[in-house]
Amino acid sequence: MPLALFVLTLLMFGGVLIDSGQRILSRQGNSDIVYYGPARQFGFEQLWQGNLATWNPHIFSGAPFFGNIQSAMLYPPNWIYLALPLGLALNLDMTIHFFLAGLFMSLWCRYRGLSPAGAGLAGALFMFSGSCFLRIYAGHLPLLAAIPWIPLLFLSLEAMLDRGELKWILLGILAVTMQLLAGHPQVAYFSGIAAVIYFGILWARSERRLKPCLGFVAIYAGAVAITAMQFLAALETMSEGTRSGGTRLEFASIASLPPENLLTLIAPFVFGDMTSIDYFGRWHLWEASLFFGAGGLALAALGAAYGEKSLRRFAGPMVLLLVILALGAYTPLFKILYACVPGYSLFRVHARFNILVCLFLAMLAGVGFDQLVKTGAVPREMKIAVLVIGILLAVLAAGLTLSASSGGGGLWCRFLKTIDATGGCFLPASYYQDAAFMKKTGLFAAGQIGIASGTVLLIALLMFVARPGRPLAWGLLLVAVLEVFVIGLRTRASMPLRPPLPAPWKHALEKAAEEDRILDWNLKQANLGMVVGLENIWGYDPTVSKRYAEFMSATQGIPPDQATHKLKFKRIAKQFSMLRCRFVFLPAPEAQVIELPAPMGRLHLIQEVRVIPDRDGILDALAEPDFDPRRTVILESEPDPAPAADKPGGTASIVRSDTDTIEIVAELSDPAILLITDAYDKGWRAVALAGSSQPSYQVHPANYVLRAVPLAAGKHHLRLEYAPRSLAAGKWISLASLLVYLAIGIVAISRQIRS
Repeated sequence: MPLALFVLTLLMFGGVLIDSGQRILSRQGNSDIVYYGPARQFGFEQLWQGNLATWNPHIFSGAPFFGNIQSAMLYPPNWIYLALPLGLALNLDMTIHFFLAGLFMSLWCRYRGLSPAGAGLAGALFMFSGSCFLRIYAGHLPLLAAIPWIPLLFLSLEAMLDRGELKWILLGILAVTMQLLAGHPQVAYFSGIAAVIYFGILWARSERRLKPCLGFVAIYAGAVAITAMQFLAALETMSEGTRSGGTRLEFASIASLPPENLLTLIAPFVFGDMTSIDYFGRWHLWEASLFFGAGGLALAALGAAYGEKSLRRFAGPMVLLLVILALGAYTPLFKILYACVPGYSLFRVHARFNILVCLFLAMLAGVGFDQLVKTGAVPREMKIAVLVIGILLAVLAAGLTLSASSGGGGLWCRFLKTIDATGGCFLPASYYQDAAFMKKTGLFAAGQIGIASGTVLLIALLMFVARPGRPLAWGLLLVAVLEVFVIGLRTRASMPLRPPLPAPWKHALEKAAEEDRILDWNLKQANLGMVVGLENIWGYDPTVSKRYAEFMSATQGIPPDQATHKLKFKRIAKQFSMLRCRFVFLPAPEAQVIELPAPMGRLHLIQEVRVIPDRDGILDALAEPDFDPRRTVILESEPDPAPAADKPGGTASIVRSDTDTIEIVAELSDPAILLITDAYDKGWRAVALAGSSQPSYQVHPANYVLRAVPLAAGKHHLRLEYAPRSLAAGKWISLASLLVYLAIGIVAISRQIRS
């Protein structure tokens, strides 16, 4: 079983692994790898130099790095980035996690009593299902890394409930710990919801002992304690981000599974394949796909209807419930969950429950295979049902062909216009008004449904004519695995490891001074500065500071209350100068590079202070035509010491700086405000060093998004360091918890050996 899964993995990824010096797994042009790749390179290059970077100066004029849980610096499999070239590490990262997803799924199924072949089938279907495999296409590294630990978690829960042994609690702690460290809290949260439901169902049907419930709590409490260093830092970062306190219902509703996309269970490209034709459905193909294959679905249906009761009775209801959760905002249940379930409002893309749908479908497919081997034949009513479904799909394909060919008034055209009107379609609205486009997409969709119909009819033929028993079972297994494997090959995109540097970035690298920043709003390259060494006043990161997002929204004429981690560039604002922005890269069609005059430097001594305690007042003041950030600084409380207005400032300079610290010397004849044109975060501290006449320093938010330190007259030697309190507390909690976990593990293993 592991060997078969390993061979399938090599067949899928072997060629790309060999070519890792030139190409990496993902799709060029619309992939999150443009964020995660630079982040991995930046973080692990810093770690190689002995610095666990807590601050990233390259996006948003500076932003938390370690506190962004997606940095995943403590996730053990990611340590390959320390030892291997970036291209090989990225490809090996994805390859390993796909293999682990299949392996752990098969181990869970083996524990549940499935045969090696049935468990292996379940593993292959899970790892190559659309909800998992398309993560490569999208470049979702942390999400992909969190997936394999889901079946391991479910294995530990079932074993703990059945046997009550300590080792299964320890295994559960390991699974959840790895999920949290992998860097995708949404997967951990969604799988936690599924785990609560599944464990509750199993517990209700058991002897209802208290011990397993305590074990369940211990799994999550232990994992949170071990990951406290990462977890607490992430919570603190989130508390300052745009999602603090939850998101608006409209935002949380984004990318629920569109009901029509249930067709992708057996027709993965019914709404486009992103190669021969752009995806034209709602949201994104990689989020809205539920592809499992007709063969796998037929076996899953057989398992759900006729499989051994002890194996199937819980999996079927879990599939139905998880589909409802994946549909998200398209069901009335969503608003109730949004309002009542803690944490539910923090996330969008509830279509990602698809991953768990495929998990339980894969188990049912394995059950169905074993049932077929055991009983020897498919029940007559199921044969007829499969045949009827195949015929109906053929009729649908024919009808869709006629509808698409009938012009703008056909049913297909009305359908596309209807889904476009609901919002969230992948392509611009103009596409859905183009008759030629409507016809093209309709014919394409008809072709995809026709292929699905042919596959279903082939399965029906196998059921009717194949010899009952193992020949039929292995025939269906082959169809099921080939389906997902072939579709996987079609979507296994790769892109150059080092795409050509965009011309605007080349221009900036040639002309920018050390302190200059750029503005690039293009989400496909916004984080490129982490690789080339430039600092961007924007970027792409879901944990962007709420302060900073509100400020940038205001500069673009967008109400600050509507600020999210994604903004569109509308105009060049005068406030950009105080962010040290020198170059603005205009989006297409202009695609120009505009050089802004006289950006501010990194340090300024300012005597004129305005105290404005509220956000809107500060943002309005910054927008005033006569406001000069070189002469006046806006603080939110009275500084101590207060500067002496209209007095000479003195001098200030940087002695040393790295990602997380700035060492400054200054000499002033009168008190002043030291303005540092880097983004503010409450985790920044100022420490007095030897030779400083001022015993202590305070870091204030200045001009809403920058940092300020009040200085008295005299000599100063201070160090600003990014040292969130959560990080200091978290590392000791993590260390102590890890030692306790290892000690308990050693004792448990020793007892196991002795027994």
